[in-house]
Amino acid sequence: MLPDQTGRFQLPVQLAGSVASGIVDKAGPGRIAALFDSSFYIETADGLVCLGNENLAASPLNLATTAPPATNWRASGMQLHQKVSISQQAISVGNRFSFPLSGMRIWSPALLAPCCKLDLEQGLECFRMACKHYEALDGLDYFPVARSRPQQSLDTGAVARRPIRALREWLASLLRNPDNKILLDLDSVKPLMGLGPGLTPSGDDFIGGVMLALNTLHEKKICRLLWQSIRQASEEISNPISHAHLKAASLEGGNSNIHRCLAAILTGNPETIQHCLPDIDRIGHSSGWDIMAGAVFAFECWLEARSYKPKHNQLAE
Repeated sequence: MLPDQTGRFQLPVQLAGSVASGIVDKAGPGRIAALFDSSFYIETADGLVCLGNENLAASPLNLATTAPPATNWRASGMQLHQKVSISQQAISVGNRFSFPLSGMRIWSPALLAPCCKLDLEQGLECFRMACKHYEALDGLDYFPVARSRPQQSLDTGAVARRPIRALREWLASLLRNPDNKILLDLDSVKPLMGLGPGLTPSGDDFIGGVMLALNTLHEKKICRLLWQSIRQASEEISNPISHAHLKAASLEGGNSNIHRCLAAILTGNPETIQHCLPDIDRIGHSSGWDIMAGAVFAFECWLEARSYKPKHNQLAE
C-alpha cells in the first residue's frame, strides 16, 4: 500500500451499511469517537459510522474498506478525537489516510418470507442445543450453555430478570392484540438499559435483539412502539455508540451474521445454525450472544402468542 500524490494512503470503501451510506452522503467534518485495533468510529453532525478492515461484517453503521485484515488502526498513527473530513469523493483522516467512496456497494438486510410456526420451533430447539457447546461470558444468562457463568454475569442476569419479565408481559399483550398501541412502561424496563459491560452493554444488546427479531417476524409496528418507548432513555442512559446501534436495529437491522442466524432459526435449518455460531461468538465480548438472547426471547413470545387461547374459549372446550 503506497501513498498517493497527496501523501495519503488510499483505501476505498467497498461495502457500506444503509445508515452509514446516508451519513457519509451528507459530507462535512467529523472526528474519531472510538478507536480499536481493527476498526474505528467516526462521529459527524448526522450520526456515527464504523470504518474497518475488509473483513468487517456488513451492518447498518459499518463501512468495510480494502484494508487488509491485519491492519491495526491504533498502531497506524490514528488518534482518538482526530479530525476527519468527509466529501462526496472520500473520507479523509488527517494527512495520512483517504477512503474513497465512489465504488462502494450498499448493504441492507434481506427481507424474509413470513414465518412458519413449526419451522421456528424446530429452529429454536436446534439453536439451544448448538449453543450449549459455547462458553458463557459476562452477558445475560438467558439460554443454556455448557459451562458455569462468571459471577459478574450472574449479577447482570439477576438485575435483568424483572425488566425482562415486564417486557415479556407487554410484548405478549401486543402480539395477542395487534390493535393494541400501548407504549411500554419505561420505568419497568429502565434497569435493563445500559446494564452490563462493554461498548454496547448487555441490556442494550438484548433490547436490540428483540427489535431485530420483531422486524424479522414482520412485527414492525410493535418494534416501532418499543423504540418509541425507550428512545429518550437510550439517549440519556446508553453511550452514543450503543444508542446508534439500537436506533439502527429499530429501523434498518444489525450485524449480517446475526441476520444469517435469525434466518436459519426461522427456517429450522440446523446445519446453517451450526455454521453461524462461530461468527456470533466473535461479535464483541458478549454482544453476539446478548443480541441472540433478545432475539430468542422475542421468538418465544411470538410462539406463545400464536398458541394462546382466551380463557372463555378454554372454558367452552
